[in-house]
Amino acid sequence: MLPVVDAIRTEALRPNNDPIGKPLPLFARWNNALYLGEKQGYEPNSPYHPDRILEAIEQGHYVLPYFQLIPNGWAWASEEKAIKRFAQLRLPINITTGQPEMGLCQPPYVNLPPELSPCVVKLDGTRENRLSPFGSTPLWRDVAQKWIKEPWIWEPKRPQTLEQWYPNPPLVLWSFNNEAGKLAWTEVENEKRYMDLYGAGRSNEFKRAIVAEGWIERYSALRDGIRSGLSPTWANKSVITGYNAFIGYEIFRWWGWGDYALSVPGKFLDPNPLIWEGGSPDYYAYDWNGSSDHTVWGPQVGSMSYVFALREALRINPNFWWELSTWDGSYTKRQHYEREDQKPYTPNRYQGFMQFGLWLNRPRVLREFQFQEVSASVAQTYSLKLMDAVDRVHTTPLLRRFWRRGALVPHPTQGHPWQDSVPSQFANRKRWFMLDCDINPPYPWSGTENYGLDIPVFAIAYRLGATPNREWLIIAYSPRGNRSGVTLKLPGYGSVKADIKVEGSMYHVVEGQGVKPVLSGQQPVQ
Repeated sequence: MLPVVDAIRTEALRPNNDPIGKPLPLFARWNNALYLGEKQGYEPNSPYHPDRILEAIEQGHYVLPYFQLIPNGWAWASEEKAIKRFAQLRLPINITTGQPEMGLCQPPYVNLPPELSPCVVKLDGTRENRLSPFGSTPLWRDVAQKWIKEPWIWEPKRPQTLEQWYPNPPLVLWSFNNEAGKLAWTEVENEKRYMDLYGAGRSNEFKRAIVAEGWIERYSALRDGIRSGLSPTWANKSVITGYNAFIGYEIFRWWGWGDYALSVPGKFLDPNPLIWEGGSPDYYAYDWNGSSDHTVWGPQVGSMSYVFALREALRINPNFWWELSTWDGSYTKRQHYEREDQKPYTPNRYQGFMQFGLWLNRPRVLREFQFQEVSASVAQTYSLKLMDAVDRVHTTPLLRRFWRRGALVPHPTQGHPWQDSVPSQFANRKRWFMLDCDINPPYPWSGTENYGLDIPVFAIAYRLGATPNREWLIIAYSPRGNRSGVTLKLPGYGSVKADIKVEGSMYHVVEGQGVKPVLSGQQPVQ
């Protein structure tokens, strides 16, 4: 096993198709800031300051150093010391930021003639404050060049200053928020330039393809503009990624998913691997809808579709940077669970939920979004649970082996419960990986009436080897309380009796030798 600093650098630089197997995961966050929701203010001594990131790495955590480059009204002491230390260690760095393309809907761009305007031009010639895939492409490069050279007035200082502090990083990962308002393909007949070019009545497939091609062209120009404002070294080492630059986990859950997707038969399920160089789709239990950590409507179920979607993404872009953004809905969602269960929501429950998503999706980075918390100590406690889940992949030889080369075991008979408007070319793809559990409700789980169906145990398995030398790794958790003596059905092996904990349990199954617990504190099972 490599020292922590060397491992962070090595895994961040490891190609997706490395013969050794998948890159091991790293921990990062979207925010260095922390907003104390109940106190209505920013925490001045954030546990995510770059100095604290450096301390976490020195303590043995596998963290990708991250810096927030967003003007949101707060500042801290200079990051210069930490960044120069990262430079001495030759660590990769990660810059999280907003969406510079939104500057295209502000002066001077918004006042350009209709044929050039980067914003939506309605049929009557008026503008909308949303981006259009039919405006002038060179303007996207222009706005990015101006953005990257802007003299930032908050900490950290402008990118050119970061380049001076760290002139030769092995990798600069850019994480853009990617939430700019954009014209949807369903709305193109309300866009003047589309109508001038193509007229009404085109097929949905045509509209999706035209819009996808427009975004591919314009975001390529945006990326070019960002790189042109950097030093040659930084430009060559930069990877430019976007939040949710991937198919959403809501895919196939309801008929309207296709109104947001840009799938084009025969070309791509999703064009984002051509629009961006990497994506960070969400694994969120939103605080504003019915998704949760213990029901059919949740990211544990939805993100099982990421598995086949990632294969599609890597087919069209083998270098696509794949990571996962996580959120449990913060304290407002936790309060909802506490009202349901009449007991406190614990950091262990958070860990079990997120560790399941980590192993289901095997991302390069597990990226936490916990912006609002009741206190800095609570925020740090939750983050440490994610760091621990990432750390054990690195420090446990058995887990490293399964992470790199294990094959996720599909359910032999059941399909995914979300089957709404699945394109024919993807109808037979494996999307359901849950292990049967004797205390889970019987199938089917499909239909809106089952969205709120409680699932006591979530469990998946990875397989290595061939008969008669097969072995499996079971990853499971029980969100609403520890479960003793449940029976899991492992395809190709048979029944396994196990204790499943809130914080997650793992079992190693060896053909002809039985079952052993992986994590400390677990009891032997039958």
